[in-house]
Amino acid sequence: MRRIQHLEGLRVPAPEWIRPAETIAAVLGAVTGVLGTLVGYVAGQTGRERAVERAYRAERRPAAVLDLCEPGVLERARSAEGELFRD
Repeated sequence: MRRIQHLEGLRVPAPEWIRPAETIAAVLGAVTGVLGTLVGYVAGQTGRERAVERAYRAERRPAAVLDLCEPGVLERARSAEGELFRD
C-alpha cells in the first residue's frame, strides 16, 4: 500500500501516440464513411427500383397502343419498317 500512496501524486503523461483529437477524428471519419456508404446503398436501391418501374412502363406503352389498334397494324409496321423490329 505504501508504494501506491507514493504514486498517487504522480501524473504520468500520456504517450505521444495517444492524442484525443486525432483519435476522435479517426473514429468520426470511419463512422461517417460507413454511414455514407449505407445512405448511398439505400438511395441506389430506391433509384434502381424507380428505373425498373420506368422501364416496365416504357415497355408496356407500345403493347397498350397495339391492343387498341385494328388487326394487322403490327404486320404492316413490320413490313414498312423491318429494321426497327430486328433484335
